[in-house]
Formats: sequence, C-alpha cells, structure tokens
Amino acid sequence: MDPIEFLVRTPPFDALDDRELDILRRSLEIVVLPPGHRILTRAGVVTEHLYVIRKGTARLENDGIVIMVLDEGETFGAPTTIVEAQASLDVVADEELLAYRLPRATVERLLQNRDFNSFFTARLAERLRRTAERLRDTPSGAGLTGPIGDLIARNLVTVAEDASVGDAA
Repeated sequence: MDPIEFLVRTPPFDALDDRELDILRRSLEIVVLPPGHRILTRAGVVTEHLYVIRKGTARLENDGIVIMVLDEGETFGAPTTIVEAQASLDVVADEELLAYRLPRATVERLLQNRDFNSFFTARLAERLRRTAERLRDTPSGAGLTGPIGDLIARNLVTVAEDASVGDAA
C-alpha cells in the first residue's frame, strides 16, 4: 500500500485536505529500523522528526520500565518535535520497524490544521496520564501523582507585600 493511502486512513492524517496531503507527500521519508534500535533517547538530542508506525512495534520506556507498546498507525516523537525538546521517554524498536518519518518543518505546517493539532494535544494528555500511572510506585515516579502536600518539605515562607527581592531572598 502506498504510504499516503495508509496515512489518509490513519488519524490524524485523515483530517488533512489535499493541499496538506501534498505537503505530506513531498516530505515523507520511509525508514526501516532493526529490533532493539533506540530511536529516541530520554534526555538525548532534540527530536527532529515525527514517526508513524507502518509495521512492527516500538516500546516507550523510562529507566527500562515499559510504559506503553505502540503498533501500526501510532505515532511517536510529536511532543519533542513540536516544542523542540529532548525526549522524556526512550523509544526502542521492539521488532523490525517500518515507519514513516516527517521532518519538524512539515509537522509545524500540518499543525495549522485544527483537527491534526487537537489529536496530538489529546494524545499527549493520555500518554502523560498513563506514564504517571505506570510509574506511580517506582523511584522514577516519585512526585508524579498524589497530593501536593506530600511534596512539601518545609513550612511556607512569606514576606511582606512591599518587601524587595533582596529581602525575600
């Protein structure tokens, strides 16, 4: 199946118009990655691409703990590509992975489509929730969930409203 045919059947790419699909078509890259290949590294280099899995699976990991397994049609790299940040999780090919890769400039143009943009906002919220649940009882998850009061180590310090920054310090 042609990559574009696959993508137009896959959210959020199914929301793109003909002009946006043409942008997608001109910049799409196809990559094949071997099992065990570390595609993104937590706190590594800034991600330059959004990936869409065509065939195979990839694991999202935190300190070796599998947070989620992604398969056909799922994406990764969006949060780090969109905000030009380091990955917060490792992404590892679980088996041979055939993926479509989109450069940051293309993703930025496609994000102007409201439905495309909303998809990634909702997906990020869901992944954050699942990560917090999965790491709740591990050293990596300390402070991710629970009452904020549990994180406070000392009493609140206040200063007068008219105090200078030097006085507050």
